[in-house]
Amino acid sequence: IARAKFPSLEIDLCHRIDKSTSGCVLLSKNKKFLRYFHKQLKDNRVIKKYEAILIGVLKRDMKIETNIDISTKEHHHKVQESKDGKKAVSVFKILKKYNSFTHAEILISTGRMHQIRVQSSSLNHPIVNDKKYGLFSLNKYIARETSISRLALHASSISFVDLNGLTVSYEAPKNTEFDILLSELDNLTIKS
Repeated sequence: IARAKFPSLEIDLCHRIDKSTSGCVLLSKNKKFLRYFHKQLKDNRVIKKYEAILIGVLKRDMKIETNIDISTKEHHHKVQESKDGKKAVSVFKILKKYNSFTHAEILISTGRMHQIRVQSSSLNHPIVNDKKYGLFSLNKYIARETSISRLALHASSISFVDLNGLTVSYEAPKNTEFDILLSELDNLTIKS
């Protein structure tokens, strides 16, 4: 869409987010910036902030460092923790605790495929409505009670250094479905 709207520019996608994740995506207008940004990505100097609704109540803020790798055993790619994988670092910060859920902010400087989804699941706090790494029976219950089946993961902001050497940040407001889920969490209780 952006390329069609600006045909005179060399529009390129600077990074990716999962198809089911909402939020910030950065586009470049030229190859010079694209190369410059990719160098920052490679050096883990781009800070991406996400918000997620996790199943269960996190006890405390935490930093998670794992190695994750893509498994090709199945027809669709699935990521898993593996000693042979690439380093993935995430910082989980509790924004609000509910009876059976946690609204969390997650900062990442590494950008591994499905990083937050895999690490949340390995903590036994998968993201609400995660159809690949989540708790399927609970996802059905949540969707039935709220009418929302969208993944509760949102790329809220991205920070990096621009070509002038200035640190810049861009934010994306949460989608309506994320806000609806947050408003319903007090009414949802998971029985142990």
